[in-house]
Amino acid sequence: MSQINWARVVLGGLAAGVLINLSGMLLAGLVLGQEYVEAFKAKVIPQSDLSMFARHFGLRLWFGVLAVFLYAAFRPRFGAGPWTAVLAGTVVFLAAGLVLLLALNDLGLLSGRRLWIAAAWTLAETVIATLAGAWLYVEAT
Repeated sequence: MSQINWARVVLGGLAAGVLINLSGMLLAGLVLGQEYVEAFKAKVIPQSDLSMFARHFGLRLWFGVLAVFLYAAFRPRFGAGPWTAVLAGTVVFLAAGLVLLLALNDLGLLSGRRLWIAAAWTLAETVIATLAGAWLYVEAT
């Protein structure tokens, strides 16, 4: 059995994380709208915008690395390819993305239609980013 290629996990994970970040910005700014952005700032950000941005950017990078790591770990069981990447991305969404969305719901920032839109968008972005990161992943020999 081959070993996990950690350099490629990080490379693919960072690429996936950047895609997740860009997609999240589009979701917040364009899809959910300015009302959501203002409500988020009013309820969630007691510190500077830069500090919040850095934390969320780092968290989403971590989601990308985690997704590609899961892809690498799932490969021996499920085989290399897009379906394994879809599985890994879905697991990350269920374990992390959905939890964050439910926290935003608890804060009163997302509910009803906007929550469903954000959930569908976040699932799609996580799966697509995982597919991109998995495409960069190559097993160690």
